Amino acid sequence: MAQNEIGKESLYNYKKSLDAVFRQIDDECSKKNAILLRKYADVLVKESHAYATQLCNMRRMLCLTRKMKKDWEKTKKLDIDRIVIEVVKEFADNGQETNYTYDLKRTLKIFWRWYKLGSRNFNEVGDPDETRDIKAKKIEDRLAREDLLTEQDMKMLLDACEENLRDRALLATHAEAGTRPGEILNLQIKHVVFI
Repeated sequence: MAQNEIGKESLYNYKKSLDAVFRQIDDECSKKNAILLRKYADVLVKESHAYATQLCNMRRMLCLTRKMKKDWEKTKKLDIDRIVIEVVKEFADNGQETNYTYDLKRTLKIFWRWYKLGSRNFNEVGDPDETRDIKAKKIEDRLAREDLLTEQDMKMLLDACEENLRDRALLATHAEAGTRPGEILNLQIKHVVFI
């Protein structure tokens, strides 16, 4: 295993978490549903989705399959409507869409498109009748400008690093580039262009 893979694996351990989700699928779902969900997972691999994306998708599919309470092959539009209503009732914020309800609805639509029409890609096949009217409202980022670090906050953070040049460089680069935590943590020397 390459060094960068060791770091990622020990930090996130997506493969191990994915294996745990598959064990849950095998334990909790009918044999037909377990086989179907594993086929869907293979499609995610074939489409080169990252382990983190595969994990999120399979966790959401496990949640939706639990709510379905029957084999996906016997699912009708009324069943799908019932699941969407349950998802909104259980996970919405006072009736309003949340990131989780958005993700569950979107995952349901994409999975059902693949199951019924053979492709996850909307542009290739459109939506089947059963999920055509499911609307997932994108949630606006609630991070306000006032929630961001000020220059004074950043100076205090860098001062707290004292003589630790590694931490100072990490924080300064992260702040200047506006990276996500995963992006800065996966940064390697070969990614840096020295001018």
